[in-house]
Amino acid sequence: MTGRLTVGTDGRITGPAAITYNTPFPCVNGSWGSGAITGVIMHTMVGTQAGTIAWFNNPQAQASAQFGVGFDGAIHQFGPIGQGWIAWYGIEHEDDGDPSRPLTDAQLTASAQLTEMLCGFAGIPLQVTNSPANWGLGTHSMGGSAWGGHACPGDVRAAQRGEVIRRARAIRHDGGSAPQPPAKPRLEEAVMQIGPGETAGMSWNGDAYSSVGFLADPQGTDVVALRVAVHRVSGGYDVTEVELTNAAPKAVVRVANPSDGCSISRKDRVAISIVPNFAPR
Repeated sequence: MTGRLTVGTDGRITGPAAITYNTPFPCVNGSWGSGAITGVIMHTMVGTQAGTIAWFNNPQAQASAQFGVGFDGAIHQFGPIGQGWIAWYGIEHEDDGDPSRPLTDAQLTASAQLTEMLCGFAGIPLQVTNSPANWGLGTHSMGGSAWGGHACPGDVRAAQRGEVIRRARAIRHDGGSAPQPPAKPRLEEAVMQIGPGETAGMSWNGDAYSSVGFLADPQGTDVVALRVAVHRVSGGYDVTEVELTNAAPKAVVRVANPSDGCSISRKDRVAISIVPNFAPR
């Protein structure tokens, strides 16, 4: 099957494909952030579709992705789109333990459907990227040591990304203009949960503010250490380190005008919820 996939209000995808949804949904190993999509990552399972589903539903695995694609093109969705999962959306591909095995024709088409849908939803270009600094369809290995030093998905499958993008563009051409994502919530409406060692990103839709405030629920810990990187429209980041405590759970970080977003990195290992909010201009 081919054709465009769409995202429902609950974050589940639908369309002309064989799609199953994880039980529970999302899977227990999901990682929460802002829900903003930075790009799409090609993974290889080093195993089977059934084995990967079982592994991702094992709390001890500490591993997950958004989608799994079987040899036959069947898609399994592990978690929602646009509902708070991490910024790089991962697509796992079945390989029966042999990453040097090329993606099947059915896998290429299903991966193209997912890539077209995700890029359209996020408003990012349909292109191959080999750097976490750029939008597009990347690989797990491009993150280097910061992403665990993996070779995933291997040279053979990584080289097939050009064909995935070619098919994704054809799907978009046949289906018309890219679907428009839902309007982004303003920053003061955003709520993020950041787990141990994770990073979350957010956008405030091009508004220019002189500062931004953060209010955290430390969930029992005495000190929550954050690294706030505010993105400048002109390029680069202004990085500020802040500490929030139960006694003083608020902080204000200056924002260089104009600015279009920021990311927050955990420096400690205690999961917290963070509510970004604008400080007075």
